Amino acid sequence: MKNNSMKTKILSLFVAFAMSLSLLAGCDSNQETPPIVDNPTTIATTAATTPAPVVTDAATVATTAATQDPGTVAGTDAPVDPGTAAPTSATQAGATNAPGTTARPGTGTAATTVTNPPATTATAAPTTAATTVTTRRGAPPPPPAYVPPPGLNTLRGTVSISGSTSLYPVMATLTEAFKKVAPNVTVNFSDVTGSGAGRTRANNNQVSFGMVSAEWSSSNAAQFPNFIPIQICIDGVAVIVNPSNTLTNITRADLLKVYGIQDRVLNWSGVGGSDLAINVVNREDGSGTRDCFQSVLGLSGNYDRLPNASILTTTGAVITAVGSNNNSVGYASLANVENDRSVKILQYNGVTPSKATLQNGTYTLQRPFLLGVNKNRTLNDAEKEFLKYILSAEGQKIIEGQGLVGMDATAITKELAKVGIS
Repeated sequence: MKNNSMKTKILSLFVAFAMSLSLLAGCDSNQETPPIVDNPTTIATTAATTPAPVVTDAATVATTAATQDPGTVAGTDAPVDPGTAAPTSATQAGATNAPGTTARPGTGTAATTVTNPPATTATAAPTTAATTVTTRRGAPPPPPAYVPPPGLNTLRGTVSISGSTSLYPVMATLTEAFKKVAPNVTVNFSDVTGSGAGRTRANNNQVSFGMVSAEWSSSNAAQFPNFIPIQICIDGVAVIVNPSNTLTNITRADLLKVYGIQDRVLNWSGVGGSDLAINVVNREDGSGTRDCFQSVLGLSGNYDRLPNASILTTTGAVITAVGSNNNSVGYASLANVENDRSVKILQYNGVTPSKATLQNGTYTLQRPFLLGVNKNRTLNDAEKEFLKYILSAEGQKIIEGQGLVGMDATAITKELAKVGIS
């Protein structure tokens, strides 16, 4: 009996001990297994740092959200709530996630692509949302602002100018503006009869600047070896007719028929116009406008000897002649006729002459405006400052206001260096 009682107690103790062991094992199984650290001296801190933005060389800004499936936030699995910008600045910073979204392990933020031009570096501060930066690329540097030297308002000196009638109006406007900052400088215009006078007088060192409204060719360089051409802008040559003319466009082929020697047409109906005789108005030999016109069209030098053609020596005379005769056709500086309602400007090869079409090159009847300086001339302070003003932001604004195409800083630096101005 005692033996049975003893056995029962021992069995009860054994069962209780086994149950205790089971309970202890159950408690241990609910605890996380400590992570194994391969290198105890290294602590991972990637979660505390926002990834740096990716710098690309693209012309437009893109975010990684644009490459995800529509309606998802970069770095999350859940769709974006409609009406919520993706990604938000908060999720970019890793501070919070939008309701219902779960950040993917190891990210914590939505990566942002920052666009910059070459040699520009964008750096994002840790735990701060990266700023999207857009920079305009491909734009030429603007002209430098004019910096008046000390004493400019008391500077005395004389600037003398001759040459192109096409270039004269804008030069006269520039002169008036320059006089406001240099009131004691005298600017004189003489022999404003055409680019021929500008070439000759500058080459002979008879004036400060010779105005030329045409490309400087190799033949010009040979004939006028002392002439240094300085470009200040670009102008178009407009084909003009009387406002009553029904024509709106003329092609190169048709213009050659009007001004050419071979296959010449004498009536507007031969080039798509009304049944009226054509009166041709031309410029004199040596005119920069004529040089551009015949060079672009490929006309021979004797086209001015057409029967019934008028040869005129100034831009103003051409405009007056065309505006007063219903059958006339001529050509003139775009800057001089753009706002003149006494004549009608034709499209050339289907392109309307304008600042935009001159700039992009689609309107091909164009030429540079040049100021020539004698290579042996040492410019006085008044001459230097006037030239610097013309090629400054202030001067170029006046030039562009006349319908001409201005110069950028790189081109201006190159032109001024020709006469030793830095």
